[in-house]
Amino acid sequence: LHQNPKKALVIGLGSGITVGSVLTHPVDAVDVVEISPEVVEASRFFAHVSGSPLDDRRVKLSGSDAKDFLHLQPDAKYDAIVSEPSNPWIAGIGNLFTVEFFAEAKQHLGEGGIMIQWIHAYEMNDETLEIIFNSFSHVFDHVTVWHPRNADIILAGSATPLAVSFPELERRIATPTVHADLNRPGGTAAIRNAVDFLSVQILSSAAFKTAYAGKENLNSDLFPTLEYEAPKTFYLGEKAVDFYRRDERLRPRRYTGLLLHDYLGESEPADSELEGFIRFFSEGKSRTDDLHMKRLLYLLIVRSMQAGSPASAHIDEYLARGNHALYGQLALWRTKIAAGEMTPAAWAAYRRFEAESLRSTVSVFASPD
Repeated sequence: LHQNPKKALVIGLGSGITVGSVLTHPVDAVDVVEISPEVVEASRFFAHVSGSPLDDRRVKLSGSDAKDFLHLQPDAKYDAIVSEPSNPWIAGIGNLFTVEFFAEAKQHLGEGGIMIQWIHAYEMNDETLEIIFNSFSHVFDHVTVWHPRNADIILAGSATPLAVSFPELERRIATPTVHADLNRPGGTAAIRNAVDFLSVQILSSAAFKTAYAGKENLNSDLFPTLEYEAPKTFYLGEKAVDFYRRDERLRPRRYTGLLLHDYLGESEPADSELEGFIRFFSEGKSRTDDLHMKRLLYLLIVRSMQAGSPASAHIDEYLARGNHALYGQLALWRTKIAAGEMTPAAWAAYRRFEAESLRSTVSVFASPD
């Protein structure tokens, strides 16, 4: 997304795969901050998938705390900061999700710099996730949300709107090292082209600001609410779902500000490209059916909701099976309605679906009384 990234900072080494991915791009220097020496030692066992990034001459490893690392070098500037710490239910990790930390990171971004923040949706309820979203938007004027298939949530924050050069984006994705990394065997989100990449954006800056900016429930150094709320959701095994419902990909094109719509305004993808994309998202495990169907819906919207398009045919096929998660099926029906593709027979089928949904999910309808 950055126009000319030369220097990057990665917070949290983990297995080293993220650092290895950064190095597939022509960056000049990458600072890595990892507070745990055991993690650094263990990362060596992942060299066969990470590419041994710590052996790269461009990488400089620091064993300090990320907040101290930034605070003690006030003049350091980065084109991209990727923050991927541990889960915030672990003691002390909430400090890397505070308003103060995001503000410190923002001060270390150069002109056009972007901060990437990883967040998980599992064992995290909507209220707790909203604390992070609100805190991030409290600092960054422009925030977009990305959600690759089978993966976690990614926030991209910047001081100015993202200015993406689509020809440059196409060129980068086609670069052999980058393309191989984005399509590694066993990966959770294969990215083969610009359509694949841009399609994982689920919220534009305007939509994110409407939903989360200006809220008072923030995570800060003086009021570390995340430190205490996150362990509760972990213990209860809850899952955040509200951000799914805000997914802009489910809206008609004229009501969204997603980058893919701008891209399609310049370059309409070929049917073969879209059909491959559809097949990719229609294959997978049942636990991700909702995500697959949302992508299929989105393709229908992308194709100006044309009846008979490849996406439309696949959606009808999914509805005919009728064995998918209720929320996913409901999303399919809603988009068919919005697309104006509902025949009298389709309306009758939709009413039967609604009745069956009520009977199976609402207790009062489950009883003959």
